[in-house]
Amino acid sequence: MLPKYLNFLEKPSEQEFFTRFSAIYSRDNNGNAVAIELESNRLFNKLINKLRKDELFFCDKILIGETLETAITRSLRSELGLELVDYYLSVFDRDVIKNKKGIPVTRFSVFTYVDYVKLKNIVIAGYKVKWIERLDALKWLRETYLTTFGKSSSIKKDGILSFVKDLYTAGAIDINIYELYREEEATIDNPLKPDYLDIRLPKNKSMRKTIFSIFNKGILNLTSTRKEEVDSDQKTIQYYWN
Repeated sequence: MLPKYLNFLEKPSEQEFFTRFSAIYSRDNNGNAVAIELESNRLFNKLINKLRKDELFFCDKILIGETLETAITRSLRSELGLELVDYYLSVFDRDVIKNKKGIPVTRFSVFTYVDYVKLKNIVIAGYKVKWIERLDALKWLRETYLTTFGKSSSIKKDGILSFVKDLYTAGAIDINIYELYREEEATIDNPLKPDYLDIRLPKNKSMRKTIFSIFNKGILNLTSTRKEEVDSDQKTIQYYWN
């Protein structure tokens, strides 16, 4: 059972909340992973933007009578002309801000995926809006100097790259590459040694069926540690190698 403060995930909210758009992701017409960035026109904010590392985005309300999804859909459409594809809520990343009446209101962080459209010169609250490239599995694999992966270095980069391309072609929304149990950021002296992919799935059943077929076949016939069922309702799946 969901905590009461998350009721808006399934039914219309009975009170006002805020959403903080921590990221808006998409893939452009060339298949490159992109994200929306706000670039301030104000000198002070430009300095802050250079110092920050995250993609802190604009805030909007979850109105009484809206679910989180309908609120996000409305906000993206009205503010940026973007159509929502998928989203996830960072449940524990929440804070409190005051509304116009000075009343404290809980604010939740959301990460969204949208259909890509070429943006015009849009400005929101003094910020210019633009698309920038972001690092996903495809971009990381293309740029890494590594050619083999796994403890025995038996998995070739070309195999993983082909696997990722096939999953994207089949309709995967987003694919990221990670190293299990890594806690610190990757550096030149301690580079990432990835051992799994995190794959965000579409809602379309036909696409999901194709993705699961590719997933279960594996990287160059190297089957994952588990099989995935086509009729599962999960939003992401993970492909591991060792």
